Amino acid sequence: MDNTVSGLDTAGAVPVLDVRDLVKDYPGQRALDGAAFEVRPGEIHGLLGENGAGKSTLIKCVGGVIRPTSGEIRVAGEEVSLRSAKDAHALGISIIHQQSNLVGPLSIAENLAIGTSSSFLVRPRAERRRVKEMLDEVGLDLDPRTLVASLRPHQSAMVAVAKALHSRAKLVILDEPTTALSAEETDILFGQIRALASRGTAFVYVSHRLGEVFRLVDRVTVLRSGRRIGTWEAPADNQPAILDAIVGDKVPHRAEQSSGPARGRPLLEVRDLAVEPCTDVAFVAHEHEVVGLAGLTGSGAEEVATVLSGAARPSSGTVLVRGEEVRLGLPRRAIRAGIASIPKDRHREALLPGFTIRENISLASSGRFLTDPVSRTVRAGRERRAVAEAMQSLRVKASGPQQNVSTLSGGNQQKVVIARWLLEDFAGYVFIDPCAGVDIGAKAEIYNIIRERAREGAAVVFTSSEAEEYQRVCDRVLVFHRGRVVAELVGSEIDENAIVRYALQPPAEHTPKQKETVS
Repeated sequence: MDNTVSGLDTAGAVPVLDVRDLVKDYPGQRALDGAAFEVRPGEIHGLLGENGAGKSTLIKCVGGVIRPTSGEIRVAGEEVSLRSAKDAHALGISIIHQQSNLVGPLSIAENLAIGTSSSFLVRPRAERRRVKEMLDEVGLDLDPRTLVASLRPHQSAMVAVAKALHSRAKLVILDEPTTALSAEETDILFGQIRALASRGTAFVYVSHRLGEVFRLVDRVTVLRSGRRIGTWEAPADNQPAILDAIVGDKVPHRAEQSSGPARGRPLLEVRDLAVEPCTDVAFVAHEHEVVGLAGLTGSGAEEVATVLSGAARPSSGTVLVRGEEVRLGLPRRAIRAGIASIPKDRHREALLPGFTIRENISLASSGRFLTDPVSRTVRAGRERRAVAEAMQSLRVKASGPQQNVSTLSGGNQQKVVIARWLLEDFAGYVFIDPCAGVDIGAKAEIYNIIRERAREGAAVVFTSSEAEEYQRVCDRVLVFHRGRVVAELVGSEIDENAIVRYALQPPAEHTPKQKETVS
């Protein structure tokens, strides 16, 4: 077996973390069932599994947040009893959660000093200089005195990363760290992780973005139903086996391909659209077709999709739905024109936290359930049946329509958002990175939902932060570079490597073939 990880020879080295036969019981439920997990010094180890597989419970046990029912946790070869997060931190274990623990009213410098130093209370200038060096290392050009509450989401995430990476931890657990990061920021983070790993820091990397995992980690462990299914060296070379281990025999890894015609009549048409950074984008999305808009962050792909959703206003150009010109610029205008959209950030732009699944799903179709538009009396039975059918169709895992949507997993929350727009028939659907932050099983189900919409006659526009997703769901992909479409890939031409290549370095002649722009 090759014992080299991240440039270090770990032959004979004592594991930084060694979890043995860990069991965690809750009333009526076993969250961990003999889980085992080992991390070597200087290793970047991926921890994968669907929501409910036991990843979060395992992390909480290692982090001292909860105590296991039985089993062993060994740190640097010594069995330990972790009674609190403070115990774990004292042993050199640091955890960065998807939702960081930064304090909004405090400055960046004050946040980074909490738990790592108290010198800012005595020597604020020296502390600010030290914090500025930290920020520079993770690619953030920010004043350390800036309040965290004023930061954009990706900036806040990077500050949390900087804090953990400079806490002198021996083991850093990264739980979905790139959810709010751009591709460029993700590359910066990965470079910093590799640099620290080469100096001996061990990392556990938890993410649903499998492309990132296979690109970064040295080994992968898969959990399912609280058990370790297996651990793989060279995970990039073992992707099929790892995917099978994650999902078992429940769902396919790829969306089912359309059995109907590849495309029908044009439903959505974009002519000479200009929205920063784009100037003259033109394409058609047809009936029965899924069209992907791909490119690096800021290339124009997501910006064009956002225009179609009604959330952004173009500076010029024309959008047609079923051959009729429409005026966008507001989401309600897009809806009236026949375009439904699933936004990138479901928490900020779609979900009603604290409300029930029923209320979230029926929100956009409340008019069809009214008996009297003045009194707003609702046909409750009809509404319940429609919502229950949508939940069953999309396989939303919940106790029932009255469950609080905030208690659902990320994948089920996203299916609730999608279900909202399936109660009505729309000409076009715009899916903006719909699988962000959901597990591999839910991803495959969402891919099939998208394909089903196309099979039933809609035109679908799709974007993603993961290049590999386009080949799983799209019939055609337009690749953007610096505001222009530089390539059009169809069918078997759609490939992750081709998309990335064109997005990074388009052909010199820059004359993409528009295989069909009008019908």
